[in-house]
Amino acid sequence: MNWNKALKITGFVGATVCGGCLANAYIKSNSTVDSERAMTENETPPTKAMTLKQVHVYFRHGARTPIHVIPGLEEVTYSKDFVLRTPSHFKFKHRVLVLPDLKPRGVSDFETHYKKTPLKGGGYAGNLTTFGQEQMYCLGLSLRRAYVDVHQFLTEGYQPEDVYVQSTNIDRTIASARCVMAGLFGKEDLDRNGPVTIPVWLTPDEVLFPNSHVCEVVREANHAAMIHFDNIPGIKEDREVIEKVIGYESETPLNFIFLRDDLIARVTHGYAIPKHIQPYMEMIENNATKLLYFAMCGQHDAERPIVTRLAAGPALNLMLEGMEKMKRGDKTQKICLYSTHDSTTIALLEGLGIFDWKWPPFAADVRVELYEDEEGEHWVRCLYLGQEKTVRGCSGPMCRYSEFQESLKPYVIARGAEFDEVCSSGILEQIAASLLQHDQDEVETPEIKEASEIPAGM
Repeated sequence: MNWNKALKITGFVGATVCGGCLANAYIKSNSTVDSERAMTENETPPTKAMTLKQVHVYFRHGARTPIHVIPGLEEVTYSKDFVLRTPSHFKFKHRVLVLPDLKPRGVSDFETHYKKTPLKGGGYAGNLTTFGQEQMYCLGLSLRRAYVDVHQFLTEGYQPEDVYVQSTNIDRTIASARCVMAGLFGKEDLDRNGPVTIPVWLTPDEVLFPNSHVCEVVREANHAAMIHFDNIPGIKEDREVIEKVIGYESETPLNFIFLRDDLIARVTHGYAIPKHIQPYMEMIENNATKLLYFAMCGQHDAERPIVTRLAAGPALNLMLEGMEKMKRGDKTQKICLYSTHDSTTIALLEGLGIFDWKWPPFAADVRVELYEDEEGEHWVRCLYLGQEKTVRGCSGPMCRYSEFQESLKPYVIARGAEFDEVCSSGILEQIAASLLQHDQDEVETPEIKEASEIPAGM
């Protein structure tokens, strides 16, 4: 992330501006802090001999209000009209239903939690903003350009049997999924052929974020990075420096992830970063990214494959199950869309072996495409932020499906008996009890309780 460039682009804006204007600036600049997406995406088919069979897209939600407000930093005002306004072209007939029985959705526990943090201007923590909606619409347009116009893989009109869209059970990811669909097919067509069904899981069954609620191993890794971060070399020294700079006063040590969360929301929506903090932005960014990576994937080499498998494996399993159905010729969707979080994205990138040590920006997407050649052999291509990536174990961006499947084996797991067994095995203590350095008499302050209930990043 280039903070200096981001500050030059957005730091001068001192008042709320329209989401459309910000979205246009986002597209033109190709460098705002909320996205690193290259505008020259690899949208063309790899070769004429390859036929696209299926696409899986995992994307992070769009720009939102902060989840964390930092003592010592004066709050900015997120205008209610800006934060909660939904442009008309994003409104179409849709329904959110709870898996597996597709029952009506009630109020999410996450939203109840977020509403405990009201923000200046009328919104509350974690709201998808109008700009965030525009970002997701732009992602939908990008998908349309790639899979309708270039590949001619999807029809211009929305065909429910060709598209699957799933979200985590959080308002901003559900709204993000809706906006992607609006960009991909258009409001009028979705209304004509809808309603669009967006299924979600309740938290105990969720597979689209690293589920520390049900997996003790993921929870332990999360705690090690989110609560005991001072045990990580260099964190404590940097933390003490930045606490003095911002005048932070709290019994709970400052978490770099929480601080970045406040600052990223400011710069993304055109508010200036306080001048006394600007010289420390790279330090904040680097430490926050390290902590999120450790929280989702584990701190040490010995534990990383295990933690990553439990964090990302169920989401990766969705993709492989869909590809296997397509290869067998079973009836399944052409494109599968998963609306997720930065925590999910980091775990997925690590599982694929393409994590670049950069925080996944708002509206970041991981696309995995399944192809078939003239001999009937299947191939896989992976793109992150529109750019081809070589998955671990593959010789290049185009990877034989058999090699791709083999490379993912250590990182894929379905929710079920094996998942539950590994989650409750105490494997991290067996591997690295001395390295994790958990406090035996942990004091659970409100901040620590939040860190354990809400997965890092979200």
